[in-house]
Amino acid sequence: MRVLQVEDDATAAKSVELMLRAQGHACETADCGEEALRLVQEKDYDLILLDIMLPDIDGYEVLKRIQGWGIETPVMIQSGLVGNDTDRGAFGMAESLAKPYGSKELQQRIEAITSREAVAGEDAGKAGNAKTDSGGERRDTRRTRTIKSGLIAFNQNQCDMDCLVLSLSDDGAALQPLDCLNIPDAFVLKIKDGSVHECQVCWRHGNKLGVRFVDA
Repeated sequence: MRVLQVEDDATAAKSVELMLRAQGHACETADCGEEALRLVQEKDYDLILLDIMLPDIDGYEVLKRIQGWGIETPVMIQSGLVGNDTDRGAFGMAESLAKPYGSKELQQRIEAITSREAVAGEDAGKAGNAKTDSGGERRDTRRTRTIKSGLIAFNQNQCDMDCLVLSLSDDGAALQPLDCLNIPDAFVLKIKDGSVHECQVCWRHGNKLGVRFVDA
């Protein structure tokens, strides 16, 4: 399992890294919320261990943005601030761990998430193969992480710009323009697979930006 840990306490982060690796998991650590968001957009993870108290934006905001992008990676809060089923359900969390916790408890929670995801995957597979009442296939709305090429078109001297589509969902995408021109907040994205979307920029981070499809 590939785990992203979001933790600004270096000592605590190292301890969890050692526990995870001893259990056979790969672990990367982000020490702030913005760094975690960048990594989530660029890489695939099987689990996110998320602290609430971070030096820039808090864990709730990180979770809100991840969910807004349509990323369905399970999130486990590691904090004493969230500890009941009502709180977890409200924020879409699979589990929470009260700090400090040991290796055995961490392993048990990971195994619970793994089992739950396996069942959900089987159910999604059955649903994806099912027919609608009209006889057509149901659309698979799961997010794809395949990098595609695209074209950003906007009315700035009739400018067109090539880009990479780093991640894609039915509601939006994460893009990396292949030029240094200033991108406006609204433009048309023409993905090379033939789809065209009117876009509104939601966030910017370095040379990457996230958009929502206003025509979705």
